[in-house]
Amino acid sequence: MEVCNTIVRGRDAAITLPPSGLGEDDEWRKRITAILLAGMDSVLIDNVESAVGNKSLNGLLTSDVWTDRILGRSETVSLPARVTWAATGNGLVVRGDQVRRTVMLCIDPGVERPEQRRFKRDLAIWVPANRQRLLSAAMTILRAYRRAGCPGQDDVLLGRFEPWSRTVCGPIRWLGMPDPTASQVELVAEDPEMERLADVHSVLSEWFGEQPFSVADVGKVLSDDFADVGKAPGLKDALREALAVVAGGSGPGGISTKRLGWYLRHFAGRVIAGRKLVRLDQFHKPHYLVAAAAEG
Repeated sequence: MEVCNTIVRGRDAAITLPPSGLGEDDEWRKRITAILLAGMDSVLIDNVESAVGNKSLNGLLTSDVWTDRILGRSETVSLPARVTWAATGNGLVVRGDQVRRTVMLCIDPGVERPEQRRFKRDLAIWVPANRQRLLSAAMTILRAYRRAGCPGQDDVLLGRFEPWSRTVCGPIRWLGMPDPTASQVELVAEDPEMERLADVHSVLSEWFGEQPFSVADVGKVLSDDFADVGKAPGLKDALREALAVVAGGSGPGGISTKRLGWYLRHFAGRVIAGRKLVRLDQFHKPHYLVAAAAEG
């Protein structure tokens, strides 16, 4: 990341550590506002240990303007969102809506003590000394791609990032290099939020089949006095365990029906592993059904 920033900007990015614990998203919101107020244009979130993904950062990455209240003052500011964000960490995991806003780069040194490796040159010295050549090479690639008619620029477009897909990914693919957005396949597969949703789809589908169900129906099933006659052995426990992860609480079977209702509403229509949760509004209260997702 230092090399990339040195080539493009002539200096390294500003470094920040990821907030954690209670109020993490609120802390992110405040930090983003402070970073934009300071006029920073490249930020590195260093040494991330937990899954990357929060509402504030998600909103920023798909917005041209960021609006927030200045801390300690009853004043709202609107700031241009012109910042490049990067995060580093070992075994980095990206979750939820952050996945479609992320390109993953993996470095495997293949040695036990990577900090003891020897290189042919010291990049901290060589890159600044050769910055003009490196920038010229990058601009030559972009110019050659334009003169060639920008072939294949619309082959793969990342939603909400179409200009970036055309101007960055297009030339890279044209050079015969791997498409940067291809890393999202692995990110989706490793997204813990989608793994949990797939588990919820599976147990709800197995229990209710094609029968529509409400949050109250799920609570009734999980109650201690509900008999699971005719169901596969251990299915009720599997249902309880899967839902406890996403909607744990003090209700029936250790589930919060309020949290479960929010969860089902939030993920209704989201396709995962070829299935989706369909919300049915013809009932007095919202009902759901796990159905196969139509292709295309």
